[in-house]
Amino acid sequence: MTKKSQAYYRFCHDMSQGKFSYYEPEEIQDAVMDLMDDGNREDALLLAEEGKKQHPDDEEMDKLVIWMYIHNNRTEEAASLFEKYRNDNQDSSLCLKFSLEVLKGDPDKALKTFFASLKDGAVGPTEWLNTIDEMFETIPSHLLPKWLAKAVPFVKKAEEMGRIGGFLMDCCQFKQAADVLEKALDIDAYDIYSWQDLARCYMELKEDDRSLEACTYGLAINDQNPLLHFISGYICSNKNDYKQSIEHLEMVRQYAEGKMQSKMFSLPKDELYQQISVAYSLLGHAYIETEQFEKARECYECLYLREPANMEAILQLVTVEMMIGDSPKAAEYIIQALERNPKDSIVLSMYVSIMTTMHRFDEALEGLRNLIRIKPRSHNYQLAYAELLLHCKKTEEADKAFRKLLASKPRQGTVLEALTIYFESIDDNAALQQINELKK
Repeated sequence: MTKKSQAYYRFCHDMSQGKFSYYEPEEIQDAVMDLMDDGNREDALLLAEEGKKQHPDDEEMDKLVIWMYIHNNRTEEAASLFEKYRNDNQDSSLCLKFSLEVLKGDPDKALKTFFASLKDGAVGPTEWLNTIDEMFETIPSHLLPKWLAKAVPFVKKAEEMGRIGGFLMDCCQFKQAADVLEKALDIDAYDIYSWQDLARCYMELKEDDRSLEACTYGLAINDQNPLLHFISGYICSNKNDYKQSIEHLEMVRQYAEGKMQSKMFSLPKDELYQQISVAYSLLGHAYIETEQFEKARECYECLYLREPANMEAILQLVTVEMMIGDSPKAAEYIIQALERNPKDSIVLSMYVSIMTTMHRFDEALEGLRNLIRIKPRSHNYQLAYAELLLHCKKTEEADKAFRKLLASKPRQGTVLEALTIYFESIDDNAALQQINELKK
């Protein structure tokens, strides 16, 4: 978790006591930033207003309150308080002016004016990017890329260049973002965040080899980086390089679970859970492909315990149990899946297969009847039903099923061959003639 300022903890104590103690202006700013990091905008505004009361002649306190009004969607109050600073051309005032113009509904004009401030040197690159970041969700994503591209020549630091690349990536301009991130890495080849974003861009662009190359360079700087390991594992899985995929994804799983157990994480808890779930899912697939079925079972069991409603986990457990040879366990899982999704044809098909393997033919036949109700035009399901009836020596029912299938005039070669074998076995020349007509 991000370390908080002493003023932040003092504010929490003051709130519990119901009164404010004295704060220096710098302490107010530190505590407000900490509260914003927590997503606590209302308390941040409360503290900013208290700072204005304690320091009524401090311009920075004034502007902090304006900034907090903006972030609490109190636009009119922000605009009213800002009037005295509208024409002073200080960088902080230009940043606030841009934010207000965006909120008032003219973001393109605001971006044009704000870029001019960057170009003229009235606002520095860091302040410019910080303000863009603060207003990112409010600015229409189709407007921003043009102005980000224009800003590139006025940015000299790798970190700032990398931030522009990150913004472009968030606007889904992956090719543009990759070009800017390459420039950032030309300035500083040890910028791990740019390597991360570059790997993500190339992954989105389906340029897997370039993405893996970016991951390799990034991991040479930080061999524990979970995002780079995840991207590497994901791409290696897509390239069927399961051995390498397993090595990378095990690192991701261990990292995420370690963070959860230590309760020292910067990502939101639901994102860490998502990382763990995706890692288990991909690992399970890789272990199946490398015929490490016990390890695959362990992965999908962990995923199932975390997410009991996860159908992928249940169906993969069915697959793994069948490969291991534990049909009764596979049956337990497939019945659970069927209870949740009684009309899912994939689930029903797996159910029929398992029931047939276990010689539970009545249940398999019922499953096939349900499949035919769901997909009445499927000749394959009708054929499977007829053949299983015949296998169970239910000859009259089987004969009716074969004749019904023939009457539906199938054209698939495998279905016609199966019908030929059946009607030859009972010497039904009339049926065989119909089959020959269908083969033409």
